Amino acid sequence: MTAHYTDAMSIAGLEGQEFHDWTQTFKPDYRERVTIDSDGCRAFDLVYTDGDGGVMVFSNYSEIFDDKGITMSVVGGYCDIAFAHIQEIMAYMEDEMDEIKDALNDADKRGVFS
Repeated sequence: MTAHYTDAMSIAGLEGQEFHDWTQTFKPDYRERVTIDSDGCRAFDLVYTDGDGGVMVFSNYSEIFDDKGITMSVVGGYCDIAFAHIQEIMAYMEDEMDEIKDALNDADKRGVFS
C-alpha cells in the first residue's frame, strides 16, 4: 500500500495550500486520525512531516506483522525523522494498538463476531 498526498491530507484534516504550508514550517509535527466503527473497533493512521516538505504516513495495518507492527509509507520520495520523534510516534502507536486489541476483545465477549 502506497500513501499519496491525498491520503496524508485526509489524515491531517488539511487541504491544498493549508497542507502544503504545514509541511513547510521547518518544525517537525504529526497529526493522527482515530476512527471507531459501530462495533467499537478502532483504527488509526498518523501523518508526520519533517517540516521541510517530507511526509510519512503510519498505519496500524501490517500485512506482515499483524498487531505487532505497522505500515510506514514515505509520500513524495523522502522524509527525515529524528530518533526522538520516531520513538514518540512508536510509543503512541503501540498505545493505540493496545486500545484496538481491547476493543476487539470486548466486541468478541459481546458476541459481535459470532
